[in-house]
Amino acid sequence: MYFATTLTSLALVGAAAAQNVINVTVGGTGNNLFIFSPSSVTANNGDVVQFIYAGMPGNHSVTQSSFANPCNPLSDGFDSGNILVPAGLPTTTSFPTWNLTITNQSQPIWFFCKQTLPGPHCSSGMVGSINAPTSGTNTFANFQAAAEKFQGIPPQNVGFLVGEGASASAAPGPLTGSFSGFGLPTLTTPASGAATGTSSTSAAGSTTTSSAAALNMKASTGLTVILAAVFGVAFA
Repeated sequence: MYFATTLTSLALVGAAAAQNVINVTVGGTGNNLFIFSPSSVTANNGDVVQFIYAGMPGNHSVTQSSFANPCNPLSDGFDSGNILVPAGLPTTTSFPTWNLTITNQSQPIWFFCKQTLPGPHCSSGMVGSINAPTSGTNTFANFQAAAEKFQGIPPQNVGFLVGEGASASAAPGPLTGSFSGFGLPTLTTPASGAATGTSSTSAAGSTTTSSAAALNMKASTGLTVILAAVFGVAFA
């Protein structure tokens, strides 16, 4: 009995030790607002990538995309929704966080910020990667370069908690006090047969957004304007 209990305890300790937490700050400050820091990380299965919404002022998302289309959400990808953070908070503030657990370390994971105000953050280079190749064609540097050539408006569809190669169990939080969110995920995966908005993207292409995405974008814009008026700042 004692021996079995000891083995169980050791197993639990080992599992806890194996779960590595990797912090990524969402957004920046001053003249460097549109960043993930670090922008590219390496993680193993079971590791948690914790996104910390500490950029001030900030209005950002963590939205899964693909190497081929850096600024277009995957139809079955994870999406944190847009998290709004006002300017002027102490750096010691407990900022909202979002935890993604890696489920397939052999698969590169690409993500971007889908926010469109004052212009698309993605085309400003606000993209990130997990387990991106360090050589060859599909490197993070090439992914970011492609994002910066994007012309158009990323769709504002509400995404999901579970994506390709990584998953979350809850939306970002806590969203209390000065913090708020829009388009937060509530579903783990797309409903069977559900239609999602799409956007045609290329370095010189135009964007066509579904009516649902357009409504979401309009609502997001309105919410940002209201919050900007309340806090007296212009959200990035």
